[in-house]
Amino acid sequence: MKSLILFITITWFVVNADYVPKYDPDEIFAFNEYKREHGKTYTQPEEDIRKAIYIEHLRLIHAHNLEKPQKSQWDVNSYTDLVPLEIPRGLTWHLTIHKKGDGPHPKEHHHHQGKKDPYHKDE
Repeated sequence: MKSLILFITITWFVVNADYVPKYDPDEIFAFNEYKREHGKTYTQPEEDIRKAIYIEHLRLIHAHNLEKPQKSQWDVNSYTDLVPLEIPRGLTWHLTIHKKGDGPHPKEHHHHQGKKDPYHKDE
């Protein structure tokens, strides 16, 4: 299944080869830190694909947090470099950080395989 998803993702990038992503140096730095912190390694061309997915999600996270600063905030988690089909059911590619009084913290958003997500911010 993982091979099929990777094949579909690579195919999309090949079909859209005229699309050349533009990355800010801070986004590249954030992706490299993400790989280091989560122990992620990729082969080529998977690295380019995962970087594009991660940076797209990172931009969505930043946009969400700017649009809704008083609501729950998003942050990256160990799934931020994945497409939705690769993420286990019931989980998301972003970490939700609830503000005080904004309801319970969903367990699946800040735990991974029984370990606390390093991006979870305790209040």
